[in-house]
Amino acid sequence: MGERVAPAKRIDWISVAIGTVLCVWLIGVPFLLVRAALLSFMTFWGPIPPERAATQHALLVWAAVAGPALPLAGAILAAWKRSRGFGWFFGIGFAISAVIVLYCWAQSQRGRVEHFPPPTPYCVERSGGGNECPGD
Repeated sequence: MGERVAPAKRIDWISVAIGTVLCVWLIGVPFLLVRAALLSFMTFWGPIPPERAATQHALLVWAAVAGPALPLAGAILAAWKRSRGFGWFFGIGFAISAVIVLYCWAQSQRGRVEHFPPPTPYCVERSGGGNECPGD
């Protein structure tokens, strides 16, 4: 007699996406940070060449973008799947990543000051006949 064939199982693509986001976030972002740190460490005994500094900066920018973006995407996917556990996990991960990125950004901006030359209280003669006088 005819055997019954089990119906083919459908792939739950949202679960696959959640797993992919989780793996890329937990492996990829630390890899970017370690790679940037190694670039800095390899130049410990001398000045950093400009191309290496540009690569290090690009790696750090990618880590700063991917750090909060991946858990946000994971939280959205978890909400779509209605998975409370992954939703909380990614939501907390997003909050922590965003706080770290904002703190690092604020620290990098802390030392930056726009340096404009102070106004001179007297006339400054320039070659070519021009001058700069206060009040002109």
